[in-house]
Amino acid sequence: MLPDTLTSRCLLFLPSIIAVCGAAACPCEEPELCQQIRAQRDFEVFVFDVGGKTWKSYNWSMVTTVATFGKYDTDLMCYAHSKGARVVLKGDVHLPYIVDPNNRTAWITGKVDLAKSQFMDGINIDIEQAVEEGSPEYHALTDLVKETTDAFHSAIPGSQVSFDVAWSPNCIDKRCYDYVRIAESCDLLFVMSYDEQSQITGDCIATANAPLSQTLNGYDQFLSLNIDPKKLVMGVPWYGYDYPCLNFSQEELAKDTRNKIADLHQAGKTESAIGKQLGVKKSTVGAIIRNWKTYKTTDNLPRAGAPRKISPREVNIITRTGPGRLICVKERMNGAMYRDILSENLLPSARALKMKRGWVFQHDNDPKHTARPTKEWLRKKHFEVL
Repeated sequence: MLPDTLTSRCLLFLPSIIAVCGAAACPCEEPELCQQIRAQRDFEVFVFDVGGKTWKSYNWSMVTTVATFGKYDTDLMCYAHSKGARVVLKGDVHLPYIVDPNNRTAWITGKVDLAKSQFMDGINIDIEQAVEEGSPEYHALTDLVKETTDAFHSAIPGSQVSFDVAWSPNCIDKRCYDYVRIAESCDLLFVMSYDEQSQITGDCIATANAPLSQTLNGYDQFLSLNIDPKKLVMGVPWYGYDYPCLNFSQEELAKDTRNKIADLHQAGKTESAIGKQLGVKKSTVGAIIRNWKTYKTTDNLPRAGAPRKISPREVNIITRTGPGRLICVKERMNGAMYRDILSENLLPSARALKMKRGWVFQHDNDPKHTARPTKEWLRKKHFEVL
């Protein structure tokens, strides 16, 4: 039996030991740097850090949030906080698992506890799994975002919860999420405006990582859902791809590339040098240069044979809600020209007619319509074709 005085001393001392052991020690030289960032910004410069020490080269006068996708780095956390920038966790989970509300609550609790122990300022939910609209996973994901946001805001005042979305809300890669409710629940939607070719299942056709017109169309689609524009963060790719050229016909070559070939020829470059610089076969370069020398144009001209009378033609987009744009074509149309017309007019016509999601594009069996590049273009744009 311990003396009463010793017993009392132990009873008073134990809770303080438990409290000290239960709290993580601040790894920063200045303890105040372990306090979570609460200040609200009028703009966001959101950075994904994948590890290493590249963060030392960031422009910290601009960066407002760093999502840590690499190993936890106390130096990064301390330095970011010294600059007033948030550091947030990465959150990912197998969606069938969180259909069960108990599993969902356990996952959220674990993330909140981890964020607090690492002095983090929130979480970036990066779930890029296919979901069918109306499925159990569809509703579970929506609930996950709301419940995660509520839990973080309650446990860490001023914390930030963001959710990563594809460049368009139109079921990219079968990610048919409830974007409206998700946007209402969280603080930010990070729009991944990159890798817009998406999942390539067939031949990979060289194109821009984030084509400007397609990217802007994607943001228009988010805004058309009445999502608060202040919640949208534009993701920008800091990388590109090298495409090996397997086959390249003159007809499929973009007009600006044909013009560049003529310009480089006038500048004195050889056909071989031009082909190497632009990634075009020497024979194609030669054909374009000969065409330019003879006709003073880089346009594709009709092949030799009986003369053809070219009459102005019209391309029109017709829907049950009315006609779309009318385009007058005064020259012989080829596949590249047809794809340019679709690129510049199809989505704008759909938006002008206020057509809802799920519309289907139909054209006939003209060779330009059934050509492989046209089919590939429509597939990449995620148009449903009848």
